Amino acid sequence: MESDRPVEKKLLTLAHLPTVMLAIGYPLYWIELYLVNHKNGRTLWLGWILFAVAAAWLVWSHRRFIAQAIREMKVRFEELDLFWKCWLLLVKIFVLLIFMVGFYAALLPPHLIQETDALNYHITIPKQHLLLNSFQHIPWSTADLYLMPVDFALAPFWLATHLPNKFPQFIFLLGLVGVSLNLVDYFSRRNFKAGSLIVAALLGSHFLGIQIGTAMLDVVLCYLALAALDSLLRGSVILSAFEFSFYLWSKSFLPLSTALALAVFLGLVFFLKRRGFVELSWGRERVVESVFF
Repeated sequence: MESDRPVEKKLLTLAHLPTVMLAIGYPLYWIELYLVNHKNGRTLWLGWILFAVAAAWLVWSHRRFIAQAIREMKVRFEELDLFWKCWLLLVKIFVLLIFMVGFYAALLPPHLIQETDALNYHITIPKQHLLLNSFQHIPWSTADLYLMPVDFALAPFWLATHLPNKFPQFIFLLGLVGVSLNLVDYFSRRNFKAGSLIVAALLGSHFLGIQIGTAMLDVVLCYLALAALDSLLRGSVILSAFEFSFYLWSKSFLPLSTALALAVFLGLVFFLKRRGFVELSWGRERVVESVFF
């Protein structure tokens, strides 16, 4: 059931739900910083409430699309041979176990050795500013000089509980899987088998294996990079710019590394164009021949 259905131009899809969290959390942090007295450094539950309402609305508005996608997946699964059916069942079991472990770990407060950066400054610096009710420089912390828009945007969610929580990172993990499926669906011309492979590759990778359920932000940044590309391909330029801005200014060295990555990517696109794998047109790229399937 291959299809060349045009990419739908929607402002948001379910896979981009973590972006809603950033859009809510960033302005809310500044509001709480100057208008709410945080004697204990905790934020209000307003961020989580607004996010829950936005998520419920997004799911409700996409209910027909969700039902259609489930029906389509059932049809595609029935068309597969025995090998691929067994493969997909194994992937489902594998994914379920990984998500269960990650969900449980995400309910615990940050305490692992790989969460040191989160405890040292990602969570601590926004909390210190809340305690001071001021954005003035904290003299004892050089990390306070970093640009940290992602930290400030997630602080209203991290600090709403008695101990800092890391559950937002788990939501970004779900978003990372979602946007990865969107991109594979787009570039493989909706190849059903490719989707199962990308999910298995993601959750079986080393970098995710040591970060699922932790307070580390690499999953968040990976989501933002892929989400910006997905939004751009779907025609949501403003949403793409929003996501890419959070990604680009999340760490001091990312503008340089991003420029190098884009240079490599453009070189790869040019190479594929010369080999006839990709046709380029203004504002759109279309895969002519899938390299893997």
